[in-house]
Amino acid sequence: MARIHLESAGEAFEGRGFRVIVGEEQVLLAVDSSIAGNKPVTLDEVRMFFAQQGWPWENPHRIESIIAQNDGQPQVIVEDLPGVKSDAALHLRIASDQMRVYARITPAVWGKQVTRADVKQQLVTMGINYGVQVDIVEQMLAGQMFDREWTIAQGRAVQNGGNARLEYQPVMQKTGGKPTFLPDGRVDFRELDNITVVKSGQVLATRIPPTAGVAGRNVLGEELPPVPGRDLVWPAGKGVGVVDDQLVASIDGQVVLKSGRVNVLPVYDVSGNVDYSTGNVRFNGNVQIRGSVKPGFMIEAEGDIKILGGVDSANIICGGTLTVGGGIQGQGRGVVQVEGDVYSRFIENCQVTAGGAIVIGEDIMHSQVAAGRSIQVGGRKGLIVGGVVRATDSIECKVLGASFGTPTAIEVGVNPAIFEQFGQLQGTIAKSEDELRKLRQGINRFEQLKSATGALSPSRQEMLTQFTRAYEQRSQELSSLAWQLSQQEKAIAAIKNAIVKVTDCVHPGVRVGIGKSIYQTTDSKRGGTFSLKDGDVTFSPQ
Repeated sequence: MARIHLESAGEAFEGRGFRVIVGEEQVLLAVDSSIAGNKPVTLDEVRMFFAQQGWPWENPHRIESIIAQNDGQPQVIVEDLPGVKSDAALHLRIASDQMRVYARITPAVWGKQVTRADVKQQLVTMGINYGVQVDIVEQMLAGQMFDREWTIAQGRAVQNGGNARLEYQPVMQKTGGKPTFLPDGRVDFRELDNITVVKSGQVLATRIPPTAGVAGRNVLGEELPPVPGRDLVWPAGKGVGVVDDQLVASIDGQVVLKSGRVNVLPVYDVSGNVDYSTGNVRFNGNVQIRGSVKPGFMIEAEGDIKILGGVDSANIICGGTLTVGGGIQGQGRGVVQVEGDVYSRFIENCQVTAGGAIVIGEDIMHSQVAAGRSIQVGGRKGLIVGGVVRATDSIECKVLGASFGTPTAIEVGVNPAIFEQFGQLQGTIAKSEDELRKLRQGINRFEQLKSATGALSPSRQEMLTQFTRAYEQRSQELSSLAWQLSQQEKAIAAIKNAIVKVTDCVHPGVRVGIGKSIYQTTDSKRGGTFSLKDGDVTFSPQ
């Protein structure tokens, strides 16, 4: 495409077989006579040519008529050029966060187009000196006949620092297994492997320090400082210390995660039964009994308790998980209180309370049983009969009740205290966050003053120390509260979806309560699920 200058008519722009002449007063179009063998000029060709030049497309009927004449003579297509002619105009706008520059070009009408020099000059005038995207500017200039907005400059976003974190060793990632239900109803604990023992000095986790972050820059060239990452609060519990940025076991014992903290508790091993030969067992770690616990005796442990035999009319207080290879029998006298989960072959005539789940391999009979999460009774019998059995989210079994109508009470979703605790925790967390914000503001003011003056007076330095100490203490408290809140959220979700699931048979005499609603069975029915719908307990057969 060539462009020639005609002294008499104006500036001419030449396409294939036609010319557009832009003079001082008019615009003319000349279409050459067709030559044998040449393809005739089309209206689309002329339209495309106009678009490439950034000219307005007007009066297509007149242009089509000139193409049809194709006599090579210039003919007027714009009569009053000065009345319609205008140059292109560049409009730049800086985003409110000064991280982007938006550009729009008002297209020219037979006038001058915006040039690279125009763009550069306006950028300089507005103080924009960073992040200009040259390729986008070129695209905008090439397509300036289209009225659209472009982003021609982009600042570099701040990359805030990452918080410190703990990278746990494989020994910390190991979790205790769940027992396998055998066909005869027994529970196989041989492969449970739920005691993770470490040695004194063994590394449990390594601190990955916080990062400072990467500064950003806005389109005006101003640096944007990053927010550095926060350091962590070491979750060091009993038997654990911090050495050279590592969480290290300070004693031999079992690793236990409790209340968001890592503990290493010693293991107390009894080679036989807990009876008159040993007396009651009280230990601040984990206990393993290779025999049984005889009537009238007690085991009290802060950690896990693993009993290879059974529990007979004994009292158990366990701060972790209780595993009983045989079963738990109380004869109306035994009491078992566990903060974690309970695994046992059976529970009979006993009172058992667990903060977590209860998993039973054969049956629960004539007992007072309560679980903070769920209860599962499987194996050959999978039976729950008599007594009162409660859980927060679900109870599952094969057979519920007895054919002769033994009174059996089943309750799920019965933990209203959780909602009250949840609300209290939310209020406490909001208050702690506000205190942290105020402490942080105070620390920042002192640090800015120190940076400006070079040093603080002794009284102000003491105040800065007090603010920093209080900030660290509040941070630790907030971390613990956040963990507690997450646990409460899980518990509330479980209550709303509480169910009782029976796979084989439900007998008469069974009372199922979900929340405040009751369902009383008066006849036998095949397995199904009890759930809460529109405030009432309903039974859905399988």
